[in-house]
Amino acid sequence: MEQCGFPAIIEHRSEHARGLGDMERFAAQLAGGRTQIARAYVVEQLPQWFDLHAATMDSALAACLKGSVRVAAPPAPSGLDGNLDGNRSAT
Repeated sequence: MEQCGFPAIIEHRSEHARGLGDMERFAAQLAGGRTQIARAYVVEQLPQWFDLHAATMDSALAACLKGSVRVAAPPAPSGLDGNLDGNRSAT
């Protein structure tokens, strides 16, 4: 996301964090024996979240990655000035 300059990076990460937080809360409910609400979430809400997220956030990210992937050049080794023969030019 950083490489292509995705403008909604904060929102995208927030959506993932929210979804993971929901799943953690429902996992805790399951561990406590409360299955009805967790089951309803997995059956009804989670698929809708995935569908909406894929159709909006992920498709926008894919377009960003396809259209403007920016790859930074690796840094030059320390002490090199770009002169391949090792002789320093007087500038």
